[in-house]
Amino acid sequence: MRVVVIGGGPAGYVGAIRASQLGAEVVLVERRALGGTCLNEGCVPTKALLHTVGLFSQMRRAADLGIDVGEVKLDWARAQARKEAIVKRLVAGVGMLLRKAGVQVVRGNGRLAASQLVTPLRVTVKTEDGSETELKAEKVLLALGSRAIVPPIPGLDNPGVMYSAEALEVSELPRRLVVIGGGVIGIELATMFAKAGCDVVVVEMLHDILPPVDTELSRSLRQLLTRSGVRVYTGSRVVSVERRGDELVVRIRTEDKEEELTTDRLLVAVGRRPDAEGQGLEEAGVRVDRGKIVVDDYLETSRPGVFAAGDVIGGVMLAHVAFHEGIVAAENAVLGKNRRVDYKTVPNAIYTDPEVAGVGLTEKQARTMGLSIRIGRFPLAANAKALIENNGNGFVKVITSELDGKVIGLHILGPRATDMISEGGLALQMGASVEDIYATVHPHPTISEALAEACLAVDSRAIHIPNPPKPVRD
Repeated sequence: MRVVVIGGGPAGYVGAIRASQLGAEVVLVERRALGGTCLNEGCVPTKALLHTVGLFSQMRRAADLGIDVGEVKLDWARAQARKEAIVKRLVAGVGMLLRKAGVQVVRGNGRLAASQLVTPLRVTVKTEDGSETELKAEKVLLALGSRAIVPPIPGLDNPGVMYSAEALEVSELPRRLVVIGGGVIGIELATMFAKAGCDVVVVEMLHDILPPVDTELSRSLRQLLTRSGVRVYTGSRVVSVERRGDELVVRIRTEDKEEELTTDRLLVAVGRRPDAEGQGLEEAGVRVDRGKIVVDDYLETSRPGVFAAGDVIGGVMLAHVAFHEGIVAAENAVLGKNRRVDYKTVPNAIYTDPEVAGVGLTEKQARTMGLSIRIGRFPLAANAKALIENNGNGFVKVITSELDGKVIGLHILGPRATDMISEGGLALQMGASVEDIYATVHPHPTISEALAEACLAVDSRAIHIPNPPKPVRD
């Protein structure tokens, strides 16, 4: 069987490798760098720079730990060079993995050919020199990714306005920065620039930042951001952007009040949307709805034999979801299996300071569904390892079913949150109860102990907080 994959991002390259492992002859078509948005201008470069500025911020507080380091300076050019080296190494690594798996990589813009009643399927590839070739396959996997949303705000074409990809490439740090968007991308980049020493303002249309996150966590993080000097406007929207000399003037409206913010740079980070438009997919028999490819439960499109995965199908647009969807799509395409993606176990991982992570239902979602729940919380101010690391901010929150004690949600605000959340995903996958978690011995001293303590707190049995509160029931 021959499989053609269009797109070399997380869903595409992982799907290509898995299809090859299953015995298919695989060709991957990619017009840009392997690794997609995540590796080249998203997850990886963002986290590389966040690590640098996080260490910079910690070193500025080294005296609190008994270390005298003198004046600490951030060399932004060297930080950027390190980030580029990491990205280059990982992109090369993806290429090596594809070669080792026997996947042929073709450079160019791939398009599924117009619909026909007979097989094989056909994919046309237009290369940079303008030449065009045709690939035939029994199955096709579309992994076309996503693009940044451009909101209809007058003045976004002014010099000094940038999107997330450009923000990660700035050669000089701005003194002042306004960020439009309080979602994951906006808040992570706001954290990065603020820790680097910039004066940062975030403007979010909704009444809370980080809308996918449990409200209790997002509001606690907002307080910490404000304490660190980041100004956050919620329930506000940007009306217009104007260039005045060397400055940008951003006019925002909060309820009936308008205000002007002056800044050196403006970052537009209101999210991303599937990149399915302009690909001729409808003519090829693939249904597209509101910019995203429509798939069934098994990731097959309306065109038999054509599958799609990753950001282009909408839904949960995260790299780790795309990895998993790529594997599921490849197995269904090659083996004819009816595997599905279990989206209820997908975690959010947000690299702020402290980190935010969550999996399963939030408290608001559970109550909206009318579920009877119990909640346990444990503050990291009572966790030895968090205090050792000079970061006792945050807490662990466990949401369980009143009916059977099973974990239905886990939410963490604190250091190592993005690493610890996998235990919650496993708990949901296995149908584990809070007793299963606190009966599992957690090593000491670790921040993971707080997870077990939060589970104990569901029954008012937390050990390391005095007078643990009575369990919250609904």
